[in-house]
Amino acid sequence: MKDVMVIEGAKDGTVLIRHGEKATKDFSRLQNLRMLRASSIGRKCDTELFLSASGLESQFDKKTLRIFEIGRIMEPVVVKWMREDGWEVKHNDDDSLGMIMAAGSGIITGHPDIFARHPKITKNEWILADIKTMNSRRYSAWTKNGVKESDPSYLAQLLFYGHAWGYDKLGLVAIDKSSGDYSVELFDFDQKAFNKLYERAKEILDADMATPMKYSRECNWCSKKDSCKGTMTNNLPRIKDPKHIIDILAHMYELYEFTDDGNLSLVKPKMSLEEILLPPDGKKIVFDGIDTEITDEEEEIGDWIEIS
Repeated sequence: MKDVMVIEGAKDGTVLIRHGEKATKDFSRLQNLRMLRASSIGRKCDTELFLSASGLESQFDKKTLRIFEIGRIMEPVVVKWMREDGWEVKHNDDDSLGMIMAAGSGIITGHPDIFARHPKITKNEWILADIKTMNSRRYSAWTKNGVKESDPSYLAQLLFYGHAWGYDKLGLVAIDKSSGDYSVELFDFDQKAFNKLYERAKEILDADMATPMKYSRECNWCSKKDSCKGTMTNNLPRIKDPKHIIDILAHMYELYEFTDDGNLSLVKPKMSLEEILLPPDGKKIVFDGIDTEITDEEEEIGDWIEIS
């Protein structure tokens, strides 16, 4: 049984989806593709991103994992505080709503945190925003200098979400873990900045080889430092054309789209993965547990799929 995924919108190589209630939300079924997370694209090191696009998972120590867990626990708390302060918030609390964006030979994925508006602060205009927890030093730098200067990776993540969902107004909501203070920074979607980041992502996803970048102090804290040496290769297949992204998803997931009458129609792939993907060095493409064949079974239509 494949995970259930429902298409909520598709344009220009970008697909907005809603995961089924009991489906896996981490896009793990796409791990055999060249893939970057929107949250990582603003990081400085091209080599780190290349290793991510090559399928190398980050290795975090226990302390770092616990810091991530604090962030997840605090997110609904911040949403509660925002609502108490007059915000109307739609919280993507279970990551059911996500995006898959084609970029060069691979894809970019992500799940936004909230859609929100405030009668005075945003004049009732909806914004797309992400929630971040910070220590006091980082929180102080952000409130003083803004996200563009202090946290460019957060800015990049929001630009990709803004492009995918078509939002002109974006926001970063951050909390100081030590004091409980929180603040919201609003800013406009920047098409020029997004284009630059998108081109960088394409170059990294298209690359077949990389070597370590010049050493810096930040390398000491990189989750991929143990793999960053010599000439590194990306042996994952290339996506031949972004227009085939729906076919790829239909192979990986039990994929549905809404019909004009509001029912859900099962999407069948029209091409095999062998036709869609270019394997490295002529090797056969293997996806464990995935049926890559095309069948002539009749399309199922119904409104019975349970989505969150």
